[in-house]
Amino acid sequence: MKPWLGIGMASYRIANTHENWFTLAEVDIFSDITRNTKAHEATSIEHRIDELNQRIDRLSLITQSLWEMFRDHMNFSETEFRERIVANDESDGAHNAKRSPKVRSCPQCGKNINSAHLYCEYCGSIIEGEITI
Repeated sequence: MKPWLGIGMASYRIANTHENWFTLAEVDIFSDITRNTKAHEATSIEHRIDELNQRIDRLSLITQSLWEMFRDHMNFSETEFRERIVANDESDGAHNAKRSPKVRSCPQCGKNINSAHLYCEYCGSIIEGEITI
């Protein structure tokens, strides 16, 4: 079939890559769907960013409150607190302001897995022993 030009909107034909034919009205519908999908994805991403920002704010408040409680009731100094933060940061072997998961090998398949997991994500074996976080 060849594209042809006729009278009226429904008679304009456009081919896609699979040699199917669509009217311009159908193409407009596809464009609207694509545009709406992209707008929804952008809104969804913005919503997720807002959720993460709220979570950071909540964790900051909790951390500040816990620090004040330890300082006031347990007589910890700020120096001791900072030293503990550095020690915890370096406990995974890197001074990078984050905790990296500890890794162990699955006894069944030998692949590296997070030591906090109860099962191997590769072979499904249940992991026995102590969980390390």
